[in-house]
Amino acid sequence: MDKKNTNLGNWFIDQLNVYQSANSDAQSIKQNFIIRREEFELIIDSMKTKKANDPIQHELILGRRGSGKSTLLKRIEIEICENEKLSKRFISINLAEEQAGVYRLFDLWEYVLDELRLKLTEQITLPDYSTFDDDQEYTHSLYALIHAICKKHKKKIILLLDNFDRIVENFTDDGNLLRETLINYSDVQIIAGSTRMDEHFWQYDKPFYEFFRRHRLEALSRDEMQLLLLHWSDSLGISELRKFVLGSPGKLENIRILTDGLPRTLQFFIQIVLQKTENTSYQYLKKVMDNVSPVYQERLNYLTPQLRKTVLEMAFIWEACSTKQLVSKTKMQSKLISANLKTLADKGIVDVVPTAKKQNLYRLSERFFNMWLIITQGNPEQKRKAKWLSIFLENWYDAADFKKLTEEHIKNLKSKNINWNKALIHSKALSQSKYISVVDRDSIIMLTEDLKEPTLQSSFLELPRKFGEIGTEVSKAFAAENYQRVVKLLEEVENEAGGVKFLGLGLAYHGLKEFRKAEKYYILAIENGSEVPFSRFALIYQDLGDVELAEKYHLIAIENKDLDSLNNLAILYDNKDEFYLAEKYYLKAIENKDKDAIYNLALLYDRKGKHELAERYYLMTRGNQRFESQNNLANLYSRQGKFELAEKFYLKAIKGECSVALFNLAKMYEENGGIELAEKYYLKAIEKKDNNAYYNLALMYYLNNISKAKSLELVRESNVRVSDDIRKSLQILIEIWNGVFDDLEERANRLLVAAKGRDMQVFLLELLNHQQKNLVLKFFSSQEFGELLKDKYLVVYYVAQLLTKTVEENLDLKIPPEIVLTVHAVLESVKERQAFYGYI
Repeated sequence: MDKKNTNLGNWFIDQLNVYQSANSDAQSIKQNFIIRREEFELIIDSMKTKKANDPIQHELILGRRGSGKSTLLKRIEIEICENEKLSKRFISINLAEEQAGVYRLFDLWEYVLDELRLKLTEQITLPDYSTFDDDQEYTHSLYALIHAICKKHKKKIILLLDNFDRIVENFTDDGNLLRETLINYSDVQIIAGSTRMDEHFWQYDKPFYEFFRRHRLEALSRDEMQLLLLHWSDSLGISELRKFVLGSPGKLENIRILTDGLPRTLQFFIQIVLQKTENTSYQYLKKVMDNVSPVYQERLNYLTPQLRKTVLEMAFIWEACSTKQLVSKTKMQSKLISANLKTLADKGIVDVVPTAKKQNLYRLSERFFNMWLIITQGNPEQKRKAKWLSIFLENWYDAADFKKLTEEHIKNLKSKNINWNKALIHSKALSQSKYISVVDRDSIIMLTEDLKEPTLQSSFLELPRKFGEIGTEVSKAFAAENYQRVVKLLEEVENEAGGVKFLGLGLAYHGLKEFRKAEKYYILAIENGSEVPFSRFALIYQDLGDVELAEKYHLIAIENKDLDSLNNLAILYDNKDEFYLAEKYYLKAIENKDKDAIYNLALLYDRKGKHELAERYYLMTRGNQRFESQNNLANLYSRQGKFELAEKFYLKAIKGECSVALFNLAKMYEENGGIELAEKYYLKAIEKKDNNAYYNLALMYYLNNISKAKSLELVRESNVRVSDDIRKSLQILIEIWNGVFDDLEERANRLLVAAKGRDMQVFLLELLNHQQKNLVLKFFSSQEFGELLKDKYLVVYYVAQLLTKTVEENLDLKIPPEIVLTVHAVLESVKERQAFYGYI
């Protein structure tokens, strides 16, 4: 370690008087008052321009510990004392030290009178407390004395109170008394500092509701930080600091993020710069943690238990989190968590992160405070999982620095030129960094494990799992198409260099059909050094329906010899019904030995009626064990009337576990009169849970007037599995066939109302086949849809009338001559079916 630089860093901290900067001499405070000038000038200008009889404007300065409240109050005090115009009108009293002893209002007035005695060098005797009946009477007496002194000297008091929130929280009725006094008398103007927007200032029934003009000390901006650091460099004569500020803007911005722009925490990070910490980052990180502990511990202790619990759980989550996450972690009610978050946001401890949805996210404002909480308040498990070392380094170094650090550390590990404890800290930080590759990750972990001696105690710092172990599980999850598992596993991996993690996530989200996420991770994979085939992008855009982009990337992929795109581009053209282009690229893919393209081309030819070509390419797939192709070829032969060949290939497909072939073979047997064989294969298809097989077998039994009970069982199961109007109509008919008439009219009526253009003639005729002529005539008489039925199914209407016993007079003469023959033919058919079902 460079002793000179170490001493410089320590000297720097000493010079800045970190914790008690407001106690520096007046000249130093004025010289170093670089930030918070806007608030200072606003308050001072208000005092300068205010006339004697103008109402008093009380001021409240809000800011976190270390934001500069005390220094601002001190600077205001100095200005009042040194400015001739102000000093003639005002007496400044700064109770920075004494305010801890104020818990009653008369305590405050006693301190004020003590200060007046010193500042005015006159004898002031306090009244005897024991002579008063109660505290309030004594308090009035003290203020009367203050009022008399102000009147005598023709001056008003500027009362500067730090940590005012602590004072007012001690008050009960004294708060109302103070407000009443300040309203009725214009002797005292309060300029107060507070770490929080206490309920006394915002709750309408509290004494100081809308009583103060508020000034919030926000985090330092980038320009303010640069201005402050350059001032420190010049005033303290530290050229190294100026060189850093002007030469490392990225690192400077990272410091601002880590400290959330708080001047006090900023000082400790500058100490690292001055001590050449590129070689000693970890040691100085620990030192900074030790230095800020008094500040952070006070901040934590000052919170109520429920606020403290909320802050701690947010710290352990680390990333921006939702109210729902905090409810789960804290086991508090959602309303309470929401109230806690609002309070913490008002205090400046929590940032609200708006989202596109109604629910916001939340995180701790100061990232270094978050880091400190994990290190000092977390249990071993939380510390083990935490990435705080990596986060620190990633905010401190850029990618090039990280590469250099990683190479140097691996070199030291290989040469064993580093002890176990130090190696573990370095390896923990580097192995979980986004800046290194998974190869470097595993190298660091393995080399570090080799250093450990059996006698050494295990540290709470544990190394992450090697990517090799995670990768094995990822491969198994991909093989099982468990893409959610892949995503979960890859989220364990922090390393982004090389893009392996992002490529895996892209593939996983593609499998999950979350195409926009897949696109995002493919792009990240490329940006981080992984080669993602253009064909993957083409498939993404194809799945998103962006045909032009899909076509573009398929063609680029083909130009780059990514021949997997040949078949996919052909599919794209196939879907667009561009036959010749689809055929062209399927043939090119086949030349490239793409087996899927053979099957796809066969399907294309089959759809286009090119049966000889379809047959040729279906047959070419036999060696590929493509059994769905055997099924399609059988369908082709069946349509051509080549039943023996069709049966042969259906049986081949069935042997290859192509279950749809069972249904298709059963249907072919049924269409050709092979009822027993059809029944056999429909039942086999039902064993494979083929939904259509339930319906078709029920229909076959019904049309052939066999197995009534089985038919009813099958059609009901069919409607449970897939319910539509066709299946519902068949169920009604089979129930009538089985003598079941439950809600018959109502259910049939609903079907006819819902038909909306579908042909219901078969259903109406089947009702007549089962002697439901009166029900059918009732439908034709319906006010709701009767006339529409007559227009569409006039033949059925006349047949239903002819089947009734009381035939309308001269009905035969009324039937239009062009349909008379049709009506009588249908009538004879109905009578035949009625006889077939045994009704006549």
